[in-house]
Amino acid sequence: MPNDSLLYWDSSVFIDLIEKTPSRIDTLEAIVSSAERGAARIVTSALTLAEVSKLRNLGLLPEWKEKLIIKFFENDYITVRNVDRITSEHARPIIRGHDLKPIDALHVATAILASVQVLHTYDTNDLIKLDRKIGIPTLRIEEPSWEFTPTLKLSANPPTD
Repeated sequence: MPNDSLLYWDSSVFIDLIEKTPSRIDTLEAIVSSAERGAARIVTSALTLAEVSKLRNLGLLPEWKEKLIIKFFENDYITVRNVDRITSEHARPIIRGHDLKPIDALHVATAILASVQVLHTYDTNDLIKLDRKIGIPTLRIEEPSWEFTPTLKLSANPPTD
C-alpha cells in the first residue's frame, strides 16, 4: 500500500532543484521545506547520485559543489535506495513492456518497491506517459506538485463582542 508521505524523485527533479530552474524552484523548495518539517520523505535511487554529477545547464560540477550535493543527499528526509539484484530484476520486465531506458526502468522499479505514493519527474517523453499504468497498486507518475493546506489556529476562548 502506498505511503502518503513518501515521494520518489528521479534525477530530473534533483537536477532542477540544484540548477534552481526558475519555473520549478518554488515548488521543489516547498516540497523540501515540508520534508524538513517531517511532512514528507523523499525516496530516490542510488543512481541519482551519479546522474546529478553532470547537469544539463551547468555541465560537470566543480568538486566543491559536488561535495555540497553529496552532503544534501545525507539529509534525514531523503532515503537513498540501492540498486540491487531484486530491483534490477524488477526493472527488466518494465524495460521490455514499456520500452524504457534501463535507468528509467530502475527508477520506476525502485519507486514501486519503496511503495511510494507518487514518482515525481520532469521526464515527459518517457515516464509521465506511464502514469497509473504500471505497478500494483498503480503508480502515479507526474511532475512535482505540492498542496498547501493552511493550518488555522483557534483560540481556546471564544471572542467576546
